[in-house]
Amino acid sequence: MESTEKWNESIERVLAFLNSRGVGFEKGVDRLRNAEEASRFLASAFGKQAVISSRALGELRRLRQALLDLVATGWHDEAAAGALNEVASHSPYTIAFRGDQEIALQPVHEGAALSVLVRDVAALIDAGQWNRVKHCSDQACSASFFDRSRNKTQRWHSFEICGNKNNVAAHRARHA
Repeated sequence: MESTEKWNESIERVLAFLNSRGVGFEKGVDRLRNAEEASRFLASAFGKQAVISSRALGELRRLRQALLDLVATGWHDEAAAGALNEVASHSPYTIAFRGDQEIALQPVHEGAALSVLVRDVAALIDAGQWNRVKHCSDQACSASFFDRSRNKTQRWHSFEICGNKNNVAAHRARHA
């Protein structure tokens, strides 16, 4: 597998954002339930303080749902793709030229979480890594994770927690 070190920050931000809906270890705690909670979440996930307006909160929720739907359907949800494109159209960037013929997209507004997330998703897609973003197969969990397995067949965000539990349950069902 190609090294993902280059995209680790993007991966971590996108996963934190997808899992902000209250799954996995954060069961039941939606980090985007209101503007104050969203501001705290974005400060911890991005390391920058942000004041979230009600409009921006709506856009963050819309982006999160679109990305969750696209992960679940493998990009076969036209409404979700349309929502992502709509959110992306409000995410202004400038191009930064660096070092040895390297370019980077920089959000026009410093600390613009929405723009950073859209850029991260675009970077993962461009690198051919987006298909490794998955939902845990354990329906009680459904946390989003990045599949680091060589053949892209990882089913659980944590084998020790969700995988083992499901394998034991399947074994018991077969031998009952």
